[in-house]
Amino acid sequence: MAISQICDRNHCTGRSLCEQICPRKAIDMQIDSEGFRYPVIDDKKCIECGLCMKKCPDNCALDTNKQRSFVV
Repeated sequence: MAISQICDRNHCTGRSLCEQICPRKAIDMQIDSEGFRYPVIDDKKCIECGLCMKKCPDNCALDTNKQRSFVV
């Protein structure tokens, strides 16, 4: 079973960190029906390492126990 969604669709801001961090290049940012960029995962390439979910700033924002950090 591959990862089907990185974060809640209503919280995704389309920053593309998931796409950039994926070691298998299994994530592609595509424009959805409403015109927003959203990650689409290629199940054949995904190895379910979970990096995309762990590093997603939008997932961190949902967990109040984690502090957000931004690289400048």
